[in-house]
Amino acid sequence: MHRQPEKGLSSVIESLYFSSEENLKFLQEKFQRERFFQSLKKQKVTSQTLKTIFKLKTFENEQGLVLRLKTDLQSLFKIGLEELSLQASNQEKSLIWLPSVQDLQNVAALVRSALAFGGIAGLILPEKGSPALNAAFCKTSAGSIFQTKISFYRSAEKSLQLFEHLGFELIAITANSQSKSSAQKLEEFSFQRKKSYLFVFGEESRGIPFGVLKKIRQQIFISRASQFESLNLSVAAAVVF
Repeated sequence: MHRQPEKGLSSVIESLYFSSEENLKFLQEKFQRERFFQSLKKQKVTSQTLKTIFKLKTFENEQGLVLRLKTDLQSLFKIGLEELSLQASNQEKSLIWLPSVQDLQNVAALVRSALAFGGIAGLILPEKGSPALNAAFCKTSAGSIFQTKISFYRSAEKSLQLFEHLGFELIAITANSQSKSSAQKLEEFSFQRKKSYLFVFGEESRGIPFGVLKKIRQQIFISRASQFESLNLSVAAAVVF
């Protein structure tokens, strides 16, 4: 998990529940220098209590530790679209836009890929139809979500206007079947180091919605040795980044 400043952690975490002393020892060693952890309310409960009350039975390989938060989970990484876009533009970083991807596993895995390769300031999702950013998402992303900023938008058209106004170069990552004749192969496209890009990825089976795709001039596709229609979203993102 992303290590926030001490004040930030104490304002977010309410209490800790653990099922064994060994679990607690692990955290004590990790946060032994953090004052917030020493004053944190801790309660030992049975493994069954963790699984039942906190619904850990929906997870595989749970570690027997639960942190109860004082705030809504999304507030830890959610940010306004204009604020995120300005930050990315000022820092010469890029953004990822997913106008139609609904699968939690795919989005969470993409977050991990983006964090691993760097240069990405955040993720942009539609208010309606996006996967729930819940505990399952956090676990699937292996905690990388806490080092990622996420914005939600209502209007695709107004969002596009904002990106273009701030100087982002919009790039649609398309499957062969979606690519227009002017689309370039990824290996032939020349990326500039000090430039902010908006990478647009679509849902694996249907691709990028036509209403969004038609407004993006630059399209890139990933060359493949076989005729397989598309790559897994996170794999495609990893190749691009």
